[in-house]
Amino acid sequence: MAASTEHVGAQPEWVSGLLELSPLGEGDSFEGRPQTAGGPRLFGGHVAAQALAAAAATVDADRVPHVLHATFLRVGRSRLPVQYDVERTRDGRSFSTRRVIAVQHDVVFEMTAGFHTPESGIDWYPPAPAPPSPDDLPSLPPRLDRPSTGFFEIRPLTPSASGFSLPPYWIRAREPLGGDEITARCVLTFMSDMGIVAAARAPLPDPPAAAVSLNHAVWFHRPFVADQWHLFSADPATNNGALGLAAGSFRREDGAVIATVMQEGLLRANRR
Repeated sequence: MAASTEHVGAQPEWVSGLLELSPLGEGDSFEGRPQTAGGPRLFGGHVAAQALAAAAATVDADRVPHVLHATFLRVGRSRLPVQYDVERTRDGRSFSTRRVIAVQHDVVFEMTAGFHTPESGIDWYPPAPAPPSPDDLPSLPPRLDRPSTGFFEIRPLTPSASGFSLPPYWIRAREPLGGDEITARCVLTFMSDMGIVAAARAPLPDPPAAAVSLNHAVWFHRPFVADQWHLFSADPATNNGALGLAAGSFRREDGAVIATVMQEGLLRANRR
């Protein structure tokens, strides 16, 4: 039985394949399935979503992720399974903290994830200018080399015929996910790595020769329904040396902030 069985229900095959983890031995170690398509490199959103699912499998069912901080340490291989070793760092009255190490021969990724028992309180977020409606924008065509575009419908605010777009864009899953809020937040973690490293580059005419994700963080603020439209936006926050930082968010159509995302990337310039 998969370690994450209690967090999933009737789902699309790609979701169940992404989040189904096999226990390894008697401890808190699990194996995640390889990617089913795409290039030779392990997609960062894939390993981050599986790591969050592994952490959730060791936490009381009434607690949901409220934050994750992750570091990409080495290039992973998409055709190999990933082993996730979970450390139960702390369990308090309202919060739990987990550390997850992802291994493919060597450590390729690590994450610290925080879980919280939902509480009542103030519900506030800053307003934002109304963007164009997704109903008024064309969808990107799916690309075989980017399997994630087959799972989601994407409508960029600046239309593109390339099959790839940087934020900002409207995005939604092509079909309902099933499962509960753990499943939803794992899928949101997957989505949060789609194009954000390129958004970290400074708005200057000379593009970097290489852009590689280094550190990734997500704060989960409100429940997420993946098959409803959300606006994923990201902007460069700073560039210095070969490092760039992007800050972004997911907002519902009514403007509510669902999640905040930040990513640091290695942005190496062309050497002349």
